Amino acid sequence: MFRSPTNRLGVVATAVLTLGSVFLLSCGDDDNDSGTNPPVETEHVDFPLAVGHVWNFDRQSTKGLIAQVPYSMEITGTRNIDGQSYFTLVDVDDDSPTETYVRQSGHTIWVIPEEFLDGVVEEGDLVTAFVQEQSQGSFPWKYVDTDSPVNVPWTILNASGDIEVQGSTAKVTLTITGTHLGAQETTVPAGTFTTTRSRIEQNVQVSFLGQTFSIDSTQMLEIADGVGLVRIFETENDETEELIETEDSVLTSYTLAP
Repeated sequence: MFRSPTNRLGVVATAVLTLGSVFLLSCGDDDNDSGTNPPVETEHVDFPLAVGHVWNFDRQSTKGLIAQVPYSMEITGTRNIDGQSYFTLVDVDDDSPTETYVRQSGHTIWVIPEEFLDGVVEEGDLVTAFVQEQSQGSFPWKYVDTDSPVNVPWTILNASGDIEVQGSTAKVTLTITGTHLGAQETTVPAGTFTTTRSRIEQNVQVSFLGQTFSIDSTQMLEIADGVGLVRIFETENDETEELIETEDSVLTSYTLAP
């Protein structure tokens, strides 16, 4: 669920940040390729993360010529960050694998995108550099919290500052919030599951040369107890509220390490 943030500065600097789509993979105590998760009595889910877990997805996008693109997520190791142990979650998306560090505390999932932690920014990637600078001290980010009241959002990041674009200054404001939405039944190729839903919303506003551009993006995460991420549905809208793109990723199979 955590694909890396994406820099989309179109028309001078139309910035949009879409947080990693890949972070919430969890696991149970047995190996399973598909199946049905029985109903749970509460909306809480546990994420016993472990090295070796693999989840396979099909993603369908409104962009591009390919209707469905298979990809996988795998926990490949652990890393100690500020005295806390995080699992390394690798999102193998085409030929560009990305890493996110994930930790669970109670019913809360905390994440740190690799590029922000290690300070590696490609030349010209203005938004990543901006987020890296503005978010220092804010990590880890709370992405899922099933102890939070339903439909009451919390702030993940609220940052504002300047980006230099071709010798001029762009004013940028970035807001990311999370919301716990409760439970529902979800059917995907891997089975039918009782899932807990979380919504991650991002808004980027860029003021440049007297004009203001805005893009909103939303991630709907559906997570099954003892299984992990079952579905990710993403949308992006521009300042006119016109729908730019949708992506729907569904779990097709999973293997949980012993």
